[in-house]
Amino acid sequence: MRAKCILGTAQLGSNYGVANQHGQPDEPTARKIVATALRHGICYFDTAQAYGNSEEVLGRVLHVLNATEQAKIITKLVPRSLESSDSLKSAVNNSVLHLGIEAMYCLMLHEEKQLPLLDHWQGEFLQELVGHGRVQKIGISVYGPEAALEALNHPRVDVVQIPSNIFDRRFVAAGVFETAKALKKEIHVRSVFLQGVLCMLPDSLPEHFSKLRPALTAFLKCCIDVDCTPSQAALCWMQYHHPEVFLIFGAETPFQVQSNMDFIRLGESVARSFFEELDALDVPQSAKLFNPDLWPR
Repeated sequence: MRAKCILGTAQLGSNYGVANQHGQPDEPTARKIVATALRHGICYFDTAQAYGNSEEVLGRVLHVLNATEQAKIITKLVPRSLESSDSLKSAVNNSVLHLGIEAMYCLMLHEEKQLPLLDHWQGEFLQELVGHGRVQKIGISVYGPEAALEALNHPRVDVVQIPSNIFDRRFVAAGVFETAKALKKEIHVRSVFLQGVLCMLPDSLPEHFSKLRPALTAFLKCCIDVDCTPSQAALCWMQYHHPEVFLIFGAETPFQVQSNMDFIRLGESVARSFFEELDALDVPQSAKLFNPDLWPR
């Protein structure tokens, strides 16, 4: 089964990612990035009200490419919008206006601590949006396995977005993927490249990630052995183990989209022994290494 891919568009609205070397792309480049994704069959796009002007850029680009109707948009509410019914209504209307769409695929809460709000008027409001056809699914973005399990078990949650990758295996150990399958709920995986850390050279890692250097060195050697890029290997590994999930990846250039999509070809031809080598990587499992909220500013 081929993975379902989502183009993350944080880069289109801000200078996003630890390893970002290009900065925020200009609008012509953004248009080429989205066009390349569409050409490869990607129609899902992940954005957020907190990602600078990502919603506006994505909306304009989709309009120019005549792709608004085929696009399935996932966006996240800015936390302050949940303080009152007026602010929430305004936030939803603003996203719809910026994106130029009639309905969203998924509207998400941006912080795991907001999950209890779904038991109150905020949850009723979002459920009404589903009932009126303005939103297809309700979701939430989380950082930890415990929060992911709690969210999956909430009756109003259809989609849970988690950070997981070849190094961060906490969600696998906690049974998050199995729980989602059992409950027939969607998992959207972000941070497949650990915000670019997996694509860096070991000696260039910030000191905060020094404990990852041995594992990163071994990972890069595995990539060299099969002649693939770290990003291709990271995507390929996730698809191999969890073909049912949606994989989110961002891009600063059209070439990165093209390169990342090549992992589909790679995944169909690489030997199982490659994945076994990657499975055997010895990586310290620490929230301080994987949760950006705990990284030094």
